[in-house]
Amino acid sequence: MVEPFVPRDLLGVRPAGDPSDALFQRFVAVAESTPATSGHHNRNYVLPLPEDVAALLGRPAGTPVTVRIPRADALPVVIRTWRDEAAILDAVHEVLPHVPECLLRGPGFALHSYVEGVPLSAVCGNGKPVDALLTEALAELLCRMTEVRRAALPPLPADWPGNHTDSQGFLKSLAHLADRQIRRPNWERFGGLFTALGIPEDALQGLADRIPRWRGARTACSTPTCTGTT
Repeated sequence: MVEPFVPRDLLGVRPAGDPSDALFQRFVAVAESTPATSGHHNRNYVLPLPEDVAALLGRPAGTPVTVRIPRADALPVVIRTWRDEAAILDAVHEVLPHVPECLLRGPGFALHSYVEGVPLSAVCGNGKPVDALLTEALAELLCRMTEVRRAALPPLPADWPGNHTDSQGFLKSLAHLADRQIRRPNWERFGGLFTALGIPEDALQGLADRIPRWRGARTACSTPTCTGTT
């Protein structure tokens, strides 16, 4: 089923096939004609909202937004606890108010509010130590992420440990997820290489079976966000 173009505040209200769908499609087409900033999973385009699209999103005309289009050719290389990026952004917004907001989702794209910034590599080149102020800022950001409560997040996968202090179960889940989400989809393409390197096909399953129980140790991670969300 094709997901309709629906602003976040109107999800479940506006019917599919709304005439404004064509308007959003044209806006995305315009975005794709501009230079993209490509990440591993998405192509990103930053451009200002024209008046007609801005009116539909409830934003001033000229407001910059990011058009995110998933890359169909992206190799799966990270564990994803959740697939719904918009739901994660909504969940962390109260604790991290400067994160982007998902304004609209459509089939094959999403519109996010634009947050200006620069990559760390632009201010700290290869081989140079990261400035102490930047390190402190990153540490503070990670600490604030722990303030996101589980109740604010989407439901965890069915096979996720029910006890958040179960470090053994947590690490086993990571191993199983890595096997299911990363190893299996990539095995047809890269399995021969790993076999040549002596890495067996069931390496992650074997790792999960060998993870010992941690006696008297603190939990490896008290919230599921540490495994990545998107």
